[in-house]
Amino acid sequence: MRAAALALVCFLVGACFQPAPHEGFACGLDNWCPGPLFCAADHTCRSANSLGDGGVDGPPGPSNYAFVTSQTFLAGSLMSIAGADQECMKAAMAASLPGRYVAWLSVSGNSARDRLGGASGWHRTDGKPFAHDFLTLAEGNMFYPLRKTERGADLDTDVVLTGTDDLGNSSGEDCLGLTNSTGAQLITVGESTGAMHRWTNPTDTSCSQPGHLYCLQIDYQQAVVPAREAGLLAFVSPAYMPKNGLAGADANCMAEAAGAHLPGKFQALLSTTAVAALDRFQPLPSTPWVRVDGVATTRDFVTWDAPINVIASGAYVDLPVYSGATSPANKSASLNDSCDDWTGGNSAILGTAASASTKAFSDTGTATSSPATCVAGGVYCLQVQ
Repeated sequence: MRAAALALVCFLVGACFQPAPHEGFACGLDNWCPGPLFCAADHTCRSANSLGDGGVDGPPGPSNYAFVTSQTFLAGSLMSIAGADQECMKAAMAASLPGRYVAWLSVSGNSARDRLGGASGWHRTDGKPFAHDFLTLAEGNMFYPLRKTERGADLDTDVVLTGTDDLGNSSGEDCLGLTNSTGAQLITVGESTGAMHRWTNPTDTSCSQPGHLYCLQIDYQQAVVPAREAGLLAFVSPAYMPKNGLAGADANCMAEAAGAHLPGKFQALLSTTAVAALDRFQPLPSTPWVRVDGVATTRDFVTWDAPINVIASGAYVDLPVYSGATSPANKSASLNDSCDDWTGGNSAILGTAASASTKAFSDTGTATSSPATCVAGGVYCLQVQ
């Protein structure tokens, strides 16, 4: 029944990704790895003939940096892909970052994915892993969003020029090959706080609007894995049906956790007309909630490390999530904001699971009403202290 419900949700939203087992990734809870891989002493999944990337089976090699530029650019001012790459090199040099860099930017006949060559393994400038390689990145397997600049500052903007779809190819919207800066042309843009496809192509914007650039180093081939952070667990349930109030939502979270053998008590992050979502988790933890893949997310839904877009079994998703208010610190303004306090109804405020920003809890700020609202959808499930 649960698998059927998840399949229905995936069909409706077209956004579920069940990751294939990849060597070099962090072991799951209880040191689990999918066969024939095993959990090595460095807590990564390995095969019997693995050369490894550190720990007990070899010295760690260097990995690549990745960052989003602190400076913004008009696409037409870049003039070409080479011009964009030059801006990445200038930003890296100004921040004393070593190596060669290319912009994650595409035009017709020159795709971002092809210019990465054989490079793999990227860390942000704050040291946290961004992605293992292009293939896993294209599949949606991103660790920490690329929201850090060349100097390590946090950039929670939504406008990064990419011209690139989620497969790393030209989207067809590139300001006439990066030569036009008028409002008559468009360019695909990404969200620096986004995961899944949102980091590279959730929308487009006018070529008269400036944006940042993603810059990826291309010198090394190296596996990167997130260190498993300490903290309470969090996941997103993809098949919650709004009924039976908060008790029903909590029961849904507990059932999902039990099915994935996650320990402890879990509650749904939902606001009602009687209680704000975060009030159900007071006092808030001193450290961020942690996804089942070991990645830290947020402790207050204001300051973010990564989105809560991993379900209990470890799949990465991009789907709408029920919330019930414009902020988790607020109660629902009316029953129309919360599917009649999660008993039915036909409208609710929704967030976006693949966003590490305020959009995670409220993406529009207004209630959404449609035949697809107040039926099976996402809900955040947070472990209770």
